[in-house]
Amino acid sequence: YELSLDPLLQFDDIERQLAMTIAAHRHNRIVLPCLSKQFDLVLCDRSFLTNYAAGAELGQEYTRFVNWALEQNSVYDVIFWIDVRPSVAFLRRTRTLIESETIALDPVEQKGLEHQVNQHEAFRDRCRRMNRVIRIAGEKDYSFVLRDVANRMQLILNDSGYSIPDLEAVGL
Repeated sequence: YELSLDPLLQFDDIERQLAMTIAAHRHNRIVLPCLSKQFDLVLCDRSFLTNYAAGAELGQEYTRFVNWALEQNSVYDVIFWIDVRPSVAFLRRTRTLIESETIALDPVEQKGLEHQVNQHEAFRDRCRRMNRVIRIAGEKDYSFVLRDVANRMQLILNDSGYSIPDLEAVGL
């Protein structure tokens, strides 16, 4: 994933999306099933939905490829969609780059706010057609969002007898 965003490699849009899709395919086909056999609970910071949203502008051929490559291998019980308006996300990312004194945007970020709006719409549309997607209001404070996700996860896990450690006890 990180390689596909490296500006030095100069991936074009199709190459970048194919690299991301192949990485997601491998992750869904090998990594997640292996982890699921070893552990009772596996959390990931991305889902295959990102591939749909990021490549929506590439057209139906790419969407059909993503369906073929990912849909059949997607392993998940629930997806938490942390929904943030693109304008807010763009400002947060810019602030983070300035604070870290890193001004370099990755190739996707360089496409600007309109591109992010289009990705957000594609992601939202896909989420609306799926089961087991829980929308989280992501524009609130980080700690609030984290607690919201943890509380919703705990509700899901209650039936299985598992519990999430207290966030303050683990330093969050």
